[in-house]
Amino acid sequence: MPLIRRTVDGHDIEYWVIEYDKYGNELLDSGSLASDEVREALSASSATDVFVISHGWHGDWDGALAQYDAWVRAFLEATPAQTARPFRPFVVGVHWPSLAFAPTRVDRDAKSKTLSGSDDADPDDTSAPVSVDSAVDSYADLLGDTAAIRRALKTILDAEHAATPLEKSAPARTALRDLLRAIDLEEPPMPDAESEDDEDAVLARAVAEPGRVLGEGGLFGLPLLALRQLSFWKMKQRAYAVGTAGVSLLLRDLQSTAGTEARLHVMGHSFGCIVMSAAVLQGGSAPARPVRSMVLLQGALSLWAFADDAYGTGRPGRFRPLRERRFVDGPIVTSQSRFDYALGKFYPAGVRVASWIPGGADHLVLGEGGEVPKWGAVGTFGLQGTGAEALMIREVTADTRLAAGSAYNVDADAVIDDAKSGGWGGAHNDIAHAEIGRLVWRAALSEA
Repeated sequence: MPLIRRTVDGHDIEYWVIEYDKYGNELLDSGSLASDEVREALSASSATDVFVISHGWHGDWDGALAQYDAWVRAFLEATPAQTARPFRPFVVGVHWPSLAFAPTRVDRDAKSKTLSGSDDADPDDTSAPVSVDSAVDSYADLLGDTAAIRRALKTILDAEHAATPLEKSAPARTALRDLLRAIDLEEPPMPDAESEDDEDAVLARAVAEPGRVLGEGGLFGLPLLALRQLSFWKMKQRAYAVGTAGVSLLLRDLQSTAGTEARLHVMGHSFGCIVMSAAVLQGGSAPARPVRSMVLLQGALSLWAFADDAYGTGRPGRFRPLRERRFVDGPIVTSQSRFDYALGKFYPAGVRVASWIPGGADHLVLGEGGEVPKWGAVGTFGLQGTGAEALMIREVTADTRLAAGSAYNVDADAVIDDAKSGGWGGAHNDIAHAEIGRLVWRAALSEA
């Protein structure tokens, strides 16, 4: 169902969810665009503030709805007793295909440590192994469905199926290198190699120190772990495409429909922070009116994404223009938690393998408050190179004033702390708290 209209138990408010495909195309609802119905509802409302929100990775349809229910409830339960101006919110969530890795069935069996040789497993059993051919299909859907990518995937997964160590499989090593070239990774760019021997030397280091380059593999072999990390990186690009191609149009349409007095706010979680940042940026074309507030919760985007100078390169971050008030004229607010293992551990691993950097944690540069790594996430280190102000989540009260045109890094360890709730991701999704709702309110109620 591309469009759904939701209510939150105990609260007199509805919110909407619109679905997009992986290219940022809005999916049709019974032959028509779901956004048309949303604009009609907004036009008939007396909304003063329009919120557009995006989930992050592993957001299947049911999971996205559950997250949005929890987020909207936390937001409403943090409603201030009184506000300086009328406040009638209108909330729209976006859903996009955001699996960070290939489906979990593309794993090695815990006993045999090999991929299944057939496709006899129940397709609904996410714990069962799958065939090499099905694994190729799954990864091709994420990494790009071209003949070159499929050939490379088949070679790599055949080696995985045979439990052949990467250092003993020259075809798999070559295929991994070919795959890195074929999937067209965007940033950070891979260094230019003068010869294939240079690339082989880098790959050899990855084979020699897989834990250092790719993170701990557990039961997964190096080829499969590399594919999972590359799938993660490709998902960053998908988030950017969805935001630029689809959600950006939604923002501008809602802004036009709501009228000149209504304020527009955006909130993203995880990869959804890339979706919303790309949507506001829209390739550098500022909206008719600036966005009033931007909240990036546990952002799975580079800590340098908004910087004037990204880790001493002299180049600005991709989203640097968003700090100009023609794009966002209210506060830009981010959250961090040391209990978010998805960003603290797996995000740097995904970046390192994508950029051929062995041991990215060793590459430290000076940031706000001390040394930070070149490669890391906003949800771990905050926005760096921006002059962002540091806050503790407990310091954000009903009287807190967040300044327009300023950026804030909010230490949320005190509330985003349920590391047991998200498995390997730790507390990454643990954001449905009244304190987080209050933070969104304080950002939205700021004055330009």
